[in-house]
Amino acid sequence: MPLNKEWAQRKVIRQANRLRHEKASAMLDEAEQAWAQTLDEISVESGISKDVLTANMKGRKAGYFNGKRAVSLYNAAKHLLAEEARARGNVFYWAQPESKPLIEDKVEWLRSHPEAALSAEHAILKLRDHKHRQVRVPVKARQMDTVHVQDSFEKESAAFSTRTGGHACGFIVRGSIKDYAKPHFFGDALCKQFFEEIIGYPVLQIAMGLEAYCTSGGAQGAAESIGNKVNELKAHIRVVLSESLQKITGNPNISMSYKQFGRDVEDRYKITLQGWPLAVMVNPSYISSIRDLQTVCQALADGTCYFRAMNDEDVQRRAQERSRELSLAKPKPLSKKRAAEDAIVHAPLQEQGHGADVSSLAPDSTWAPPLKRARPGPRKRLTAQAAMAQAVEQGQMDAPSALQQHLGRAPLHELVNGGGHMQLAFGFEHNMGMFM
Repeated sequence: MPLNKEWAQRKVIRQANRLRHEKASAMLDEAEQAWAQTLDEISVESGISKDVLTANMKGRKAGYFNGKRAVSLYNAAKHLLAEEARARGNVFYWAQPESKPLIEDKVEWLRSHPEAALSAEHAILKLRDHKHRQVRVPVKARQMDTVHVQDSFEKESAAFSTRTGGHACGFIVRGSIKDYAKPHFFGDALCKQFFEEIIGYPVLQIAMGLEAYCTSGGAQGAAESIGNKVNELKAHIRVVLSESLQKITGNPNISMSYKQFGRDVEDRYKITLQGWPLAVMVNPSYISSIRDLQTVCQALADGTCYFRAMNDEDVQRRAQERSRELSLAKPKPLSKKRAAEDAIVHAPLQEQGHGADVSSLAPDSTWAPPLKRARPGPRKRLTAQAAMAQAVEQGQMDAPSALQQHLGRAPLHELVNGGGHMQLAFGFEHNMGMFM
């Protein structure tokens, strides 16, 4: 008997083994379901967790059960909180620090309600089975399927032309970037000549353009009509949201705020947006995908996305968001004018260059720079000089006192020290010499 078995014999053995494995798997599934149902009944009646029952019966180190399939109360709590958030139209982020106390409270609640914990466990296991048993097509399989379809279309078009004398042509391109198959044109020579001579483009170039359009979802590299449609969808979304917000608030002058929605709408009007279909609410102008725009338009048309009054949970959520925003907010920088004023007040006297006698000041006294007033006009300056000269001639007061009384300003030495009225002081000395 030869060592290498024939192909037919190998095929028979493989089919027999496959049947035996399928039968054993079906019997094990029935036994596992019966065992799980029995444990569920015991857990509900006794109020003891299934993990405790399994550990007491078989031992923690026994290999009869797969520990990876167990569902903890922590996972069940996260699952229930995520479902509640989706029902409200929100997303539950379990990794954030503020979500930890919510999960702990839900775990304590599940410990006191074994029926709810059992229901959550079944839901999670069902999702796991669906995830593990879904069809997964590798990259090579996609490429082989596309190539087989190309060959089939090529053969069918050739057979159609041979039997009937007609002509059939078309393009076959990939629909995903994970498919490595190249674009293909099927048809006879006359159809290929039509595209190259009448349309004016080679068939391969047309196929590559169709592939780029299909793999991008129709949002990139589209024609001008697609761009106009995108703009129309964006404008429609903005108009519908603004009109809905004006209607529910009763304010015809309010406009929709996207970037500061929590501050401008939720905090001011106690109104929130329910059922936004995208992950994050942004201005429609920032959405470039036509599929996302169509999703938002469909949600607004169906009524699944709408404005409503905020409840207690929404108010609490907004309070947490506001506190987080305040903690992350940066202090507003001072204006240039305010910064310059602070620099003048707090700068050392020697740096200000006024030459004031600082030693004569008391230790607890504060020194301020002299006032820099506007220079008086020619008429007022001439009137002040005349009044000063008349007072000096009559001997009623000295010249500096007369000037101070007429102008109502700071003493003359401060005016000179300030630098803003140096010309007025020099004019006074010059006129004094003239009158003297």
